[in-house]
Amino acid sequence: MPVALEVGRYTFRLLARVELCFLIAALIAARIARQRSITAVALVLVAAIVLLQRYWLLPALDHRVSQILAGGAISFSTGHWVYAVMEVAKSALLITAGVVEYRSQLVSRTDAAITLALRDR
Repeated sequence: MPVALEVGRYTFRLLARVELCFLIAALIAARIARQRSITAVALVLVAAIVLLQRYWLLPALDHRVSQILAGGAISFSTGHWVYAVMEVAKSALLITAGVVEYRSQLVSRTDAAITLALRDR
């Protein structure tokens, strides 16, 4: 079990770093693209969740792993459930933002095509 806990600790630490890099890239891309306000709100909420996970939840879970590795008792913890709920929330927010942006681009292109068709008459 100690090896599995260490692998999990390392994996989550690495994924948190990668996720933070993707978040920064997404925020920069959204800023350049001048996204809709609902997309900006979704990205801000995702950023808040990522930061909460990285600086509050993962350190608490890491501390728990350290206690278990040091011989402490394994007891019930809600930390993993909170982490899972945050992951689902991030996924829902990112999917919503993607769909909203896609639909707005689709409407913009359709409007542009109609305008060109009417102008060519």
